[in-house]
Amino acid sequence: MFRLLHPSRGRNGFHHSSADGSGTFYNSTVWCSIFSGFPNLFIGAVCITTVAYYFRTGNSHAALCTVAYHFFIVEGILSLSYINGWATPLRSRHRRLAHVFLQVCGFTCAAFGIAQVTIREGLSTTFHGLSGAALAVLTVLTFMVGPFLLKNVHMADFFHVALGIPTFVMSGVCCCSGLIKPEFTHWASVNLVRILIGFIVFYCTLITITTIMKCLKRI
Repeated sequence: MFRLLHPSRGRNGFHHSSADGSGTFYNSTVWCSIFSGFPNLFIGAVCITTVAYYFRTGNSHAALCTVAYHFFIVEGILSLSYINGWATPLRSRHRRLAHVFLQVCGFTCAAFGIAQVTIREGLSTTFHGLSGAALAVLTVLTFMVGPFLLKNVHMADFFHVALGIPTFVMSGVCCCSGLIKPEFTHWASVNLVRILIGFIVFYCTLITITTIMKCLKRI
């Protein structure tokens, strides 16, 4: 994501632009770094709200699944970009390890969240329930391709991204449909729900588009 540069690495392991801190490349990096802070801000707002909802109502499903897909999974995607704040000082190999670790954490949280609501309420035929079921299937398929990608199996990266993008988009759809449920809207207010949905649409769209653009450059 936001990979506009192809940096070189100095002796200290940090990235350096070919412009040595000046010129078009450096300016582009600065603006992208500033702009990339907004997704992290909005992600935090969405996750903190659902965690607060859990402490208020005891509904752990919303908090677990939101943290799974909109913290661990999203930050796992952002970890692959050296322009993304905390990932900047990491070497390429370590960014990949961070990606794997965050994805595993997200998968674990999502599994607990889905199991918790399924045991309590059973399978749901609402839009939120059906989108959640589709998301669970896509998550499992994406997760299964991961080990092949680590072993550099031919075309594994293509299938991982081809499954990962719909999974990420579906997570946004599922989260938004969960936010508009009456019990959450009554607790949070309609205005706050609209703001949170706006945040989700913003960073999901931004991350999806930039990920697709980066993949197209590799073709």
